[in-house]
Amino acid sequence: MKRKVRYLIYIGVFTALLLLLYLLLVLFATVPNSAITGKMMDSAVYLSNEKPYVFSEDGQHQNITDNLADQMWLNIGWHMGIGDPFVSALDTRYCDGMEYGPSMGLFLSVTRGCEANTDYTRYWHGTAGILRVLHLFTDIHGIRILGMVSLVWLLWRTLRILLRSGHWDMGVCLLFSLFWVQVWNLRLSVEYQPCFLICFGLCPAFLRLERRGDFYLNLLAIVAGTLTAFFDFLTTETITILIPLLLVVAIRSRECRLESPRKVLGMLLCCGICWALAYLGTFAVKWGAVSLATGENHFLSAFNSVGQRVNGAVTEGNVQKMPGMLAAVVSNLSVLFEGTSRMEYRMVIFNLIIIAILFFAIYRMYRIRKTLRPGTVFILLLGSIVLLRYSILANHSYLHSFFTYRALASTMLAGLLAMLINLRPGKQWGK
Repeated sequence: MKRKVRYLIYIGVFTALLLLLYLLLVLFATVPNSAITGKMMDSAVYLSNEKPYVFSEDGQHQNITDNLADQMWLNIGWHMGIGDPFVSALDTRYCDGMEYGPSMGLFLSVTRGCEANTDYTRYWHGTAGILRVLHLFTDIHGIRILGMVSLVWLLWRTLRILLRSGHWDMGVCLLFSLFWVQVWNLRLSVEYQPCFLICFGLCPAFLRLERRGDFYLNLLAIVAGTLTAFFDFLTTETITILIPLLLVVAIRSRECRLESPRKVLGMLLCCGICWALAYLGTFAVKWGAVSLATGENHFLSAFNSVGQRVNGAVTEGNVQKMPGMLAAVVSNLSVLFEGTSRMEYRMVIFNLIIIAILFFAIYRMYRIRKTLRPGTVFILLLGSIVLLRYSILANHSYLHSFFTYRALASTMLAGLLAMLINLRPGKQWGK
């Protein structure tokens, strides 16, 4: 297939998918608020009586329930049902609760008809649209459970493909990496779920189509990037591309189907670029579309928000500070290792040393050959991208480490797969 034709197909897939998603959001916005008032009231009462962030008794940050994010999503979803749906699906706003505080915003909107007074157009808020429809049947409790049940089903589909193809041990590595980031805690908030649902919704397609060529991987990367920008709240976005690619590279390496290092690098770069362009392009289309719909320039506020997420200051107590790259990484590792404070250097260093010793010992005892199997370096490189993300979006990664840390599932998976493909095979290993 000629390069120009491929590019046209890529652009066509992105355009068609984003248009379809927008039209679905418009359709969701047409659901009358009167039809969802009952269930939305149940959610509003519950969220208004809960703290924005709820800690567990052990105080570990990995167990935090983010009620504030869910309240905002429902708040935005409620106001989507007011006015022209073609505009309200773009001009996304919410009620900030005024003097009562943000936790009361949804309650005041549902019970008193308070108007939206805060702009939040930098995101597509596709999940907010889905929440509108689901409130025809259930409240926030049921939606959180439904999301978790859906994730288990999608994960099982991925594991079943790995099992049937003889790569059951990779499935074990995948499960271990998810358990390591406490995947069961995704039930605590709807905000935590979209990226994992997208990831394991697309993993089966990645695993089936990778044998048909890299062209299909690029298409799936475009789909992943578009869906992530449309439905996610900037949480663990990298897993939607890293986990599928890690499994693809590991399988191709074990089955001796990897090409030259240059071609493997080219494949990964193409997939990464396709995902990134679709991800950023989805945001750019949102900002452009809402600017046209409202007659206001929304690019400036969006760029200001991006700047804040990169190097903005954070306030802790009465002190303002600028979290650097190292602080962003350490804060996420602190949560991963069950920390109860934002920065626990000793715990992080101790756990990293123990993990390194275990990996080295297992590799020395069970390695196949003196040289690493092809693909090992690329797997480790993919696993390190999460740390790069933390470093670039230092403010966001530091401030929201209680959920961004879950992106480290791909880092752990990378380490396990890199070791696995270099171990001495047992009886019928991978067959």
